[in-house]
Amino acid sequence: MGCSLALSVAAGGSLVAVVAFPAAHPPAHQKVTVIRTWAAASTATPTAAKAAVQCPTPSGDSPPPVVLSETSGAAGSSVEVSGTFGTEELWMQLLWNAGEISAEIAPPPWPPTGPDLPLDPAGPGPVVTLAAIAGPAATGECSFHARFAVPDVRPGTYQLRWFFGGLGHVTDPSRAENAYVLLGSELTFQVTA
Repeated sequence: MGCSLALSVAAGGSLVAVVAFPAAHPPAHQKVTVIRTWAAASTATPTAAKAAVQCPTPSGDSPPPVVLSETSGAAGSSVEVSGTFGTEELWMQLLWNAGEISAEIAPPPWPPTGPDLPLDPAGPGPVVTLAAIAGPAATGECSFHARFAVPDVRPGTYQLRWFFGGLGHVTDPSRAENAYVLLGSELTFQVTA
């Protein structure tokens, strides 16, 4: 399964982008969206942060960028999260019960595993960071693997959100320069008894 990225400039110089990635068990409505963008001139030059590692470009046969080993399980059970970075992606975070952004996000440059993301809970209970992983510029690796324990919650369906912080380009999506981009998508996890 492949990915597509479309970037365009709106009035006032705002960068607007839409990215679509399939998931391991994709609901029909799941898609990756642009949460926020920052111009390179704001605090740092993205091209200076480019990784020496060149990660493979996704193709129609590529797996989704984030894959859970299980999409259901009991509280306390162990789940592996794995995936791949694009060369232009700087970090990935996976959060449990993550809803909407609740405050301003710290502008780049970011720590290697990304900024603290201010998120409202999507449902009852707290937002929990399940994984925060540095990208290829920091690790030299294009793939990632981590494990998390399903939080101690009641049985039911819970929202997980993953975020990638990366580099973008104002007019040419094949080039990663001139802007920073925060991308996000949703997954669901069924906690069983």
